[in-house]
Amino acid sequence: MYKVPSPEEFREFLSRKGLTGSQAARLVGKESRAIRRYAQEKTQPGARVIQWDTWALLRILTGDASREDILNEAFAADDTTLSSP
Repeated sequence: MYKVPSPEEFREFLSRKGLTGSQAARLVGKESRAIRRYAQEKTQPGARVIQWDTWALLRILTGDASREDILNEAFAADDTTLSSP
């Protein structure tokens, strides 16, 4: 199954990439409020888990993962790997 980050891992990712929540939101076409919710602990009201597609796009756009990395993650449940044509 797809692995999305915990709120702590997400905050660490943003920090490592030097991104504010607003900057990350602009990259993936979300409202900054959504990014704040992804970074909140699950016990806090309004907390949300980041959707895998949003997480994948953010990783690609920041250079944290390649297209091939994301494709392989997506098909890992099927034990299938894809390579670029």
